[in-house]
Amino acid sequence: MLNNVGESIKNYAKIILIIILVIFPIAALIMFVISSNTYSHSDSELLIIIGVILLVLIPINAIICTLIYGFGELICNSDEAKKSLKRIEMEKTTVPYAKAITTKTNKPEEKNTPVHKWMCTKCGRMIENSLCPYCGYNHDDDESQE
Repeated sequence: MLNNVGESIKNYAKIILIIILVIFPIAALIMFVISSNTYSHSDSELLIIIGVILLVLIPINAIICTLIYGFGELICNSDEAKKSLKRIEMEKTTVPYAKAITTKTNKPEEKNTPVHKWMCTKCGRMIENSLCPYCGYNHDDDESQE
């Protein structure tokens, strides 16, 4: 239930709407039938008023349930958007270890030595050699296993 709150809210809204659409008209009909069989005039009027109130509450409750369902839909959509953004962010930032970034310096006092940078597959940080100084993972072990 707590894993997917949006779906739970939407399901509760559906259940409440179905209950209202089934029970309220039946209850109003019962009030009208009982009022026609009642000998007391004041009891008859009270039952008719209750029946009319039940009939008036049907569209009001339907609107409220629709709003609650819409809120659940917003939660579901925001969860999906969050997952999509996280996936896109991971695709942008994840550079495979085998795909090294090579840059050359063009300063006259330095030689054009290539500088390799990789992204550690364990911690995700940029590293300059096969041993990650952040997590201690050795990427040479990966190459030797292949």
